[in-house]
Amino acid sequence: MTFSTLIKPAVLQLRREAQPGAYRRERDLHHHLTLCLHATAPLGLGQPQRILRLEEPTPAKYCWSSADSKAGNVDFFFPRSKTALELNLDYIDADKIKQDLIKLNDPLNQYGEAVYFACAAQKHRCNFRDRIQVGFRRALETLKTPTGAEFMLPAPLYVIALELSSNGHNLWEAYSDSRSSDTLSWILHTDKDE
Repeated sequence: MTFSTLIKPAVLQLRREAQPGAYRRERDLHHHLTLCLHATAPLGLGQPQRILRLEEPTPAKYCWSSADSKAGNVDFFFPRSKTALELNLDYIDADKIKQDLIKLNDPLNQYGEAVYFACAAQKHRCNFRDRIQVGFRRALETLKTPTGAEFMLPAPLYVIALELSSNGHNLWEAYSDSRSSDTLSWILHTDKDE
């Protein structure tokens, strides 16, 4: 699928190239990841048959901060595999993380794969992965059916947390599917793993 053949190799390249303090804003991370994705496979940007769409509107509508529901968007969308990718640079607000994870896991969006890539470019007082876990639990709570039945993920969810530091870049990976609990189990890939 797109995660294993395109996204993960691009994230590994980004990890090799990234320097602490290089990303002033999330847009810088978007641009760098786009370049890494293109190095892995030609994206066809600017062509009708491109394999990547940026800032793709979601089919589902949301009401995050106003009274009117409107379509959200995902940062990256791969139409052939219906893979959606959301990025996070240094935000630890569990409610913002929850919103990203709701968009990725909402059955109305009908994604074939969902990927959440969070990058900690600065040191945080709290555990970055713990904040993602809290956002994941809140998203699942929000997506529960009105009858209170457990929510089953409609597609595989891959989560990558990249921690940039002058001592090395740690890459944490978690996976969840419809049979999983609301707890993400993390696997650490250090610089030495490559």
